[in-house]
Amino acid sequence: MVSAVRERHRSKGSGGIHILRGKDLKAVEQRARAIVSAIDAMRSPSMGLPRMDTASGDHIVEVRYYGL
Repeated sequence: MVSAVRERHRSKGSGGIHILRGKDLKAVEQRARAIVSAIDAMRSPSMGLPRMDTASGDHIVEVRYYGL
């Protein structure tokens, strides 16, 4: 089965950003929470507010964290 959430990771300095996209907002937020809980607390993971890409109709959530 194809995942309802597409994920992209981008390095930013010593930390990074996970960009999650999908049509189902609940699935995107659930995946974002799973990523936040998997990142060490010392890296200060945070989940951004969901936004919508009006061109594709996808919901987008970013998970950011800092490096050590």
